Amino acid sequence: MVRMAGRIESRGRGERSEIRDAGSDVRELREVRDAEEVQVETGEDEHAVERIERSDAQEPVERRVVDAIQELDAEEGRESDTRKRIAGALRELEEIEGGSVRDRVERAVAEVKEEVEKPDIPPEKDFEDAREVVERAKEVEEANVEAKEEESRVSESSPREAFEDSSEQRAEGEKRKGLERVPDEQVRETFSELESKEGEPRSWASEEIAEGLKRLAPEDAEVSRVYCADIREGLGLTPEEVESFTNEFQQAKEALEAEGEVRCGMVDEKVYIWRPDLDPTQLENAYGNLYYYFRDEEAFEKYIWDIACPLGIEGDDEKQNIEHLQKLASQMLTEPTSEYCVNPRLNRIRGDHVHFFNNLSGKTLSELEGEISKITKKGGRGGIRNPRFPEGEELEIALARLTAVAVSDCHLKANGTLEYAEGEISRIRIVERDLQVFGDIRMNPKLKERENFYEVFLPSPFGIVLLHLGIPSGDRTVQNPGLYPELREFSVKAQCGFIENLIPQDGTISRKNVQWTHSNALHAGDKTEIYGIEPKVGRKEINLIIEEGKREKHSWVLNYGKLEELRQSDSDNLRHIADSLWNIVYENPNRLVEDEIRIVRKLGVNYNAKPYTIRYHERSGRVSVAWTAEPESVLESIKLAMIAPSNDVIKRQIMRDLIANHPKYMRRALRQFEKNGIEVYQWWTS
Repeated sequence: MVRMAGRIESRGRGERSEIRDAGSDVRELREVRDAEEVQVETGEDEHAVERIERSDAQEPVERRVVDAIQELDAEEGRESDTRKRIAGALRELEEIEGGSVRDRVERAVAEVKEEVEKPDIPPEKDFEDAREVVERAKEVEEANVEAKEEESRVSESSPREAFEDSSEQRAEGEKRKGLERVPDEQVRETFSELESKEGEPRSWASEEIAEGLKRLAPEDAEVSRVYCADIREGLGLTPEEVESFTNEFQQAKEALEAEGEVRCGMVDEKVYIWRPDLDPTQLENAYGNLYYYFRDEEAFEKYIWDIACPLGIEGDDEKQNIEHLQKLASQMLTEPTSEYCVNPRLNRIRGDHVHFFNNLSGKTLSELEGEISKITKKGGRGGIRNPRFPEGEELEIALARLTAVAVSDCHLKANGTLEYAEGEISRIRIVERDLQVFGDIRMNPKLKERENFYEVFLPSPFGIVLLHLGIPSGDRTVQNPGLYPELREFSVKAQCGFIENLIPQDGTISRKNVQWTHSNALHAGDKTEIYGIEPKVGRKEINLIIEEGKREKHSWVLNYGKLEELRQSDSDNLRHIADSLWNIVYENPNRLVEDEIRIVRKLGVNYNAKPYTIRYHERSGRVSVAWTAEPESVLESIKLAMIAPSNDVIKRQIMRDLIANHPKYMRRALRQFEKNGIEVYQWWTS
């Protein structure tokens, strides 16, 4: 479309050139006439008077052409600037808007094009025809200006108009309500017990204010999460009473924040009460310390206006709006804040501010898709490009799959670095595919030839999310963590997704069995001081492992079956040490295996935890025990394979064969799942 407008403008320039040529002829005629007038005065040319008379007859036409040229000069100056704005606006419109406005612009330009695509004006035409060219050139510009103004009403509308448009769209299917203003009458009723004696200024107790604030903000999040009460107007306070209230309010604020459910702030004698959703699995919380980068200045500015308008602080000065929002946010948020948390120069906002601002305006993260270019740590490098914000069950499934990869295949550092090690490139591509639900993720695996596996670093926001959920950084074998409790309450599909991503790395599948193993330390060895964990085993137990275990590379391994035999030894000393080691193992179960078994049991699949081997690592001095999740029968292995197939190519095919080789168990398992109300997709038949 821009090229079309350019061609039209080029044709207009050709016609203007003809007008200028005609103007040059006029100037030449004037010069000749002036010379002839001199000749008449001096008597040098007897025919000069006759030519001057003919020239005088042409003068009205000349004046009109000169006037037209002067007008054209002024119009061209304006047109040059207009043309630049039109070209930029049309390009922006091409990207942002659909066809409706663009079609109107094209029609307007087409009409102009049809008008100007006429035969060129012969040079012998008189100056009246030249004036017609001027008029047509003006029509070209007028049409372009009209098209620009039409486009401008959409692409250059004020933030306030954009806010009103978006508000109307949200009203059709609004799921979350923004700031709720408390009526003055309700404020008076809430604090009615705090009335003072007649003639005395009212005084306030922080405990009473705290209780009143909680009543102003009901716990029903379906109504709103943020409430605003005008204390001065609602209670009819004098300046002295406002000061008294403000002083006690600070103590009430601290008391409420200590309880953890309510956060408060006060700006311009208005009290704001926020009941945030503290669910750690919600992305608003998980991304709290990360930074949202808006795609451009316009998206950033519009977002600020969307927040400012419900507060009633909207104005022409974006800086003042940001300062007001930062002043309020600094009182509401638990992490230290600064002016850089909302940064218009970088078009970015810190995550906890986005959480609060969204609750103020009624926005959800999903409404920001397309407006955010990336989410990163403070440094701004890497991160998740073009982030997406899944919700509900989709988010649960995504987090469950990510967690399974992390606890089985990854090393997590305290700064959020998440190092993923995997032997099969096909498995890496499957994980990369699953992570697309969070945004545009591209993995760059590097082969470690000596270790024979691929190393790849996941975007740091994933590591930050896992830390937020409670997955610890560092050596998990030493720390022996379990799963975060929210995962055990996820949907059936999400819990199945967790097991599907767990099996590829830690699972073992045989002709009749599906099981998986995790290890935890009984002695941290050379990391004892780092983690401050007291050893569970002593020198006697370690010597037993060395003397009775099997020698392997840099370690000794005692099978648990062998330990059971030692408990029946004729030697009292040997039997005593074996009993001690046995008890220590069972007193320190693997928490990860225990939580995973709880998950599969909720799915109707019966597994138990059993110690498998005890290993002493010669170099590090570590003693670890491997715990295995074992099925109670072949039927339970079949059930697990049916409901949670391994999310990799090789083990998935082994599971397919396992199910195919046991059709009787397969049919029995289907009946049990149906009885328990669990829907099973028969993937093994496709």
